[in-house]
Amino acid sequence: GFRRAIAADANFAGAYNGLGYAAMENGDDALAESAFRDYIRSAPNEANPHDSIGEFYMLRGRYDEAEEHFTMALAIDPDFTVSANNLVRVGIERSDRRFEQAVADGDADALAALYTQTGQLLPPNESRVNGRDAIREYMAGLMSAGIDGLEISTVDLFISDDTATQINAYAVHV
Repeated sequence: GFRRAIAADANFAGAYNGLGYAAMENGDDALAESAFRDYIRSAPNEANPHDSIGEFYMLRGRYDEAEEHFTMALAIDPDFTVSANNLVRVGIERSDRRFEQAVADGDADALAALYTQTGQLLPPNESRVNGRDAIREYMAGLMSAGIDGLEISTVDLFISDDTATQINAYAVHV
């Protein structure tokens, strides 16, 4: 349907957006990226086309490109909160990948550096771990017990003003 709409009107911006998301859903990244680029071309002064391609890049782990387009969306419309929230998501995704890498490297110092001095770790079925130093010690213990990797996925993300709260699920590799 989106292709027919585009054939009828090559400037029908919304059809490019729909085609991009449909292609993403079907795993056709080349078509998705092309459709989102056409969406930008057909609506150059709107924020949403940049947000859509930014979301595509973010979901594909292409964080620099995602950040660039979310920033462009906000330059067009500073009140476009979807892109502001997506910039937060990019930062969180980057942090999650650094966390995974630090675990794979067995680097408790790098893990602890991802937390503030007053950060908290809430391990399942255990007491809260308070503060960067305690987190470093806890993570070093986990890694010495045989954990050599993990995969993090975001279950929920709550963004309000200048605070973001992330709830994760993770799979541990031993």
